[in-house]
Amino acid sequence: MKNKTAKRWLELFVLPILSLTLISCVIVNSSVVLVGEKRSPTKVEDVVVYLTPPPKYEEVAIVQAEAGHDFRSTKDNMDSAVARLKEEAAKVGANGIILNNVGRRDGNSVAVATGNSTSIGGVTSGTGVLMMPKGNGYQTISGIAIFVKK
Repeated sequence: MKNKTAKRWLELFVLPILSLTLISCVIVNSSVVLVGEKRSPTKVEDVVVYLTPPPKYEEVAIVQAEAGHDFRSTKDNMDSAVARLKEEAAKVGANGIILNNVGRRDGNSVAVATGNSTSIGGVTSGTGVLMMPKGNGYQTISGIAIFVKK
């Protein structure tokens, strides 16, 4: 009876929560380097992404973002990276971003293991390196956060 209850609890609660956690965790990183005057924050929804520079603007910062997740599409990862890029631009008072780099980087991680064991004949030691693939990798995007003069 006890094993049946534990199994049922596992099926109803633990597995769904673990699944939702894995699916919803997107790794998003970003950075900002001020190159101009920081302004009062703007609204994220007011930040416009440009492929070519508008007629009149001031440079505010260099912004970069990346997003990755094993269980999401490349498009979903790019959408998360663009959203973070806009957030960072808005924090420094920009109302636009001129894109200058869109790409992808592999998400491989490296694990290093070391160990020692003692035998009758002496000591043995070893080191190993293991490369583990990380799904779709990371979508990266960067640009110049700008304040467009109207």
